[in-house]
Amino acid sequence: DEQGQVYYIEKEAKEAEIVKTEEEQKESEEKEEEKKKEKAKKKKPAYSKKELRLLSALVYSEAGDQSYEGMLAVANVVLNRAKSKAYAHVNTIEEVIYDRKWSVQFSVTVKNKKTGKSILDRALELYDTGKYPGRNSASEKKAMNRAIRAAKAALEGENNIGDFLCFRMKKGASSIKKKYDYKIIGDHIFYRTK
Repeated sequence: DEQGQVYYIEKEAKEAEIVKTEEEQKESEEKEEEKKKEKAKKKKPAYSKKELRLLSALVYSEAGDQSYEGMLAVANVVLNRAKSKAYAHVNTIEEVIYDRKWSVQFSVTVKNKKTGKSILDRALELYDTGKYPGRNSASEKKAMNRAIRAAKAALEGENNIGDFLCFRMKKGASSIKKKYDYKIIGDHIFYRTK
């Protein structure tokens, strides 16, 4: 300045500009696109509405009076069978539920001779209409909502019974306890052969 003092003015250092080659830019864009696809896969369910409907109705029919854990276990029996080599003749939820190779697998699929409908047919109607007639309509609606939640969770990978393939009422199941690995949840015993 005029009085002879020296002032230092610091300039901000410029950030180094990163220049990507065309090839690096393309790779970067491809990686970003793959990340987006992976995110979309995670969000998109790996099951159809039809599968959710059928599995939910089966769970409601078989375990409507059971806890969420019991319902989840029933859903997983169906999914385990679809993946199991022991049930190699069935690959889909529908095939598992209506399987009759050795015998009726789920008694709720048997049609009533008078009405021509099965317990599962009734559950499918309830699922479709959302109407629950009768005195217990509120509790039936809650049970169906729990069954839908359990079916969704199972379809999305939640499993509380491992690879068990069978279940039945625990009453009178002493022979199962002697022969097989098992887990009791509510009124059902879930098991697999050793």
